[in-house]
Amino acid sequence: STTVVWAATTPITLGTTETLAPGIGRVGSVADVRITVPDGYTGSTYGTTNDLTSIASTITDLTIQGASSASVLNLSQINLPARTLNSVTIKGLSISGVNESTATKPYNLLYYIFSPSNGGNVTNLTFQNCKIANFRGVVRLNNATASSFNNIKFDGCDIRSIADYN
Repeated sequence: STTVVWAATTPITLGTTETLAPGIGRVGSVADVRITVPDGYTGSTYGTTNDLTSIASTITDLTIQGASSASVLNLSQINLPARTLNSVTIKGLSISGVNESTATKPYNLLYYIFSPSNGGNVTNLTFQNCKIANFRGVVRLNNATASSFNNIKFDGCDIRSIADYN
């Protein structure tokens, strides 16, 4: 006899123009949230910070995943709440900080995917099967805040063009 235990994850699929925070806001009072970014997504654009600082205080585990291998998340940064999250997982997405089709080389790599300025902490940060490009860095910890990211894991990711300012 096999016992299967299913995690109580609340799934949300974003509309193609819906930003991350309102999408996450639709879940109510749950702990584990999985956001799916659809193909053709335009709700997050280059130079835009995705401010998740006001997500429900009950959320401890957050997954942002692509609907398919063609799912793209263009952004400059994701801001997390000023509290501890058990896990943040980014899965199956192409993530870029520069629009390669319109930007002039050399790219001005200004952004970090995570650069907390409010004291947020993440126990487990995982990037799984992602394509990450055109950022100054993935995680930046600012001395002015008491933030921490522990157990950072990249699993099956293609990472390119992570560099300092040009």
